Amino acid sequence: MTDTVAHKLPLWRIVELRGRKLVEVSILMDDVPGMLARVSSLIASRGINILYGVHHRSEEPNATWWCFFADFSDANPEEVISEIARVEGVRRIAWTPAPSQKPFFLDTHHSTLEFFEERAILFRADWLVGIFSNIYKMWGTGGKVFIYHLGLEGGRETYETWRKRLGLEGKELIRAALDLLQSLGWISGFSFSLDMENEVAVIRLNENFECAQARGTEGSQFIRGVIAGFFSGMFGSECSVDERKCISRGDPYCEFLVRIVK
Repeated sequence: MTDTVAHKLPLWRIVELRGRKLVEVSILMDDVPGMLARVSSLIASRGINILYGVHHRSEEPNATWWCFFADFSDANPEEVISEIARVEGVRRIAWTPAPSQKPFFLDTHHSTLEFFEERAILFRADWLVGIFSNIYKMWGTGGKVFIYHLGLEGGRETYETWRKRLGLEGKELIRAALDLLQSLGWISGFSFSLDMENEVAVIRLNENFECAQARGTEGSQFIRGVIAGFFSGMFGSECSVDERKCISRGDPYCEFLVRIVK
């Protein structure tokens, strides 16, 4: 196993043109070993550079989608697309050239986003944290309580959903839930300790989005609520969560102490 190198993942559905002749391509192909290599070798032989893309399942049986943005500055899109369509195993192909008068090229080949077959949506972290900040300014402590309870209900739902879906408990479930938060971009890393006998946990989050983008030093309300809701489900009792360290106050990570309310 090679060493893991954590790196940022750009949102591939939006691409800057920068004077390039870009094309969005979606290819439905047989889901068999070597199929991707067969098509990509043809594309490479025509001097086309693939910039961003995704390989995902299809609703059609035994088929998969390969969707990408590519630079066709030195190639004729119609000719290359025609060649790809003739490759054995390619079932269907769609392509859309970038508009010449716009700075960005947006993915138009996909409709909704899915996360484990459920509808998913994306927010810019700065946009969402800005909303939190304005709520705090308008309603003070009441606003903080409101945001905390949004997270609280989300944390409870998260515990029940992933416990049932993954069939995990205890440390394994905590690790899986935190892995999910990292995969969704909420954090960049984590560590934790759990004492089930005394019903106490300590959670450390790296680059927690709520505090990394914070407009002040008020710390976390939403994520703190998520943690409280999650552990309330795990411990079977209401929990309090204290943020003992916070990156918005200059600490290297956000640290949360979780205890049941007695």
